[in-house]
This record gives sequence, C-alpha cells and structure tokens, in this order.
Amino acid sequence: MKTIIISGLIVAITPFLGLPLSWKTFIFVGLGLLIAVKAFLGDAISKIPPKNIEGPRQTSIFAENAPNSNDEIKN
Repeated sequence: MKTIIISGLIVAITPFLGLPLSWKTFIFVGLGLLIAVKAFLGDAISKIPPKNIEGPRQTSIFAENAPNSNDEIKN
C-alpha cells in the first residue's frame, strides 16, 4: 500500500520538477509498471486463504437440559 501511495505522489510531482522529457517518460512508464505489478500481486495474494488463521473452534462439549440416565428421577 505504501508503494502505491509513494508512486502516486512521485507521478503527481514529476511534471513540476523540470526534468527532460525522456526522464519523465522513463519515470511514468516505470512507476506505471510498478503499480500494475503491485496491484496484480496484491489481487493474487488476497485470493490465497491464510494458513495460520484458525476458524471457529468446534468442541465435543454438548449440554442438554434432560437429566442423565444415571440420575434418579424423583416425583
């Protein structure tokens, strides 16, 4: 994310730096490719499910309101 923000800022200030046209072209093409690759990799990485995050824990504990068969039922 920081790379894209910094690249955007460089693109925004490049026209005002008084650089030769060939330098500007190189900077714009290079940063454009960088942003495109970053976006592509970011999209590809976001589709991979993380391995270290556990889902909801499932336990074998179950409580029911009915009395156990071992308990005596008194009337």
